[in-house]
Amino acid sequence: MSKNKRNIKQLRPDINRKINETKNIPNVDLKGTNGFNFYSVYNWLSSTDRFYSRNNFTNMLDSSDEFARKVFHVVNVMVPIMYNDCDDIFIFSGYRRYKHCHQVEDKHKELVKKIAQEINSVKLPNFEDENDYSWWQIAFNGPVRIYGVYSKEDNSFFPLFVDWHHLINPSSKYNEKDYGHYAYDPSDPY
Repeated sequence: MSKNKRNIKQLRPDINRKINETKNIPNVDLKGTNGFNFYSVYNWLSSTDRFYSRNNFTNMLDSSDEFARKVFHVVNVMVPIMYNDCDDIFIFSGYRRYKHCHQVEDKHKELVKKIAQEINSVKLPNFEDENDYSWWQIAFNGPVRIYGVYSKEDNSFFPLFVDWHHLINPSSKYNEKDYGHYAYDPSDPY
């Protein structure tokens, strides 16, 4: 018997033991989406500092580490809440369970549209012409706000950009830093 065949025979009991150990992997109970969809079709994680001097807005970050921490929060906290509680967020009747999830206020809407246009580098549809679409801010805890468009007919949210620092609707609780020197854009490879 060749040396390779002996080695393979010696490996088989070890492989079988490892396969048996993996049988303890728990079954995952996948929940339904409540008919809600989060469509990541735009370049919504990109950043800009073009509005900093005029409007005190930038969503540039300090570093790739800061981006990693914040995008982890978006993916593991914010998006799952949107799926689980979409009716409480978008189809509320008087009581708002999530007070930081709401349609974009008129006083901020033009700036939000300009930022979305700049970040996505595409001509966005005029969502105002349709009764089915509305501009939304989504936030749960902390300074991170996702801005995008909600389609009532499709029960779908289209993120257009992230306000990592809570600068569109400023808060003394979150806006103490000088964000003007931040230069990390996650969409820029270098």
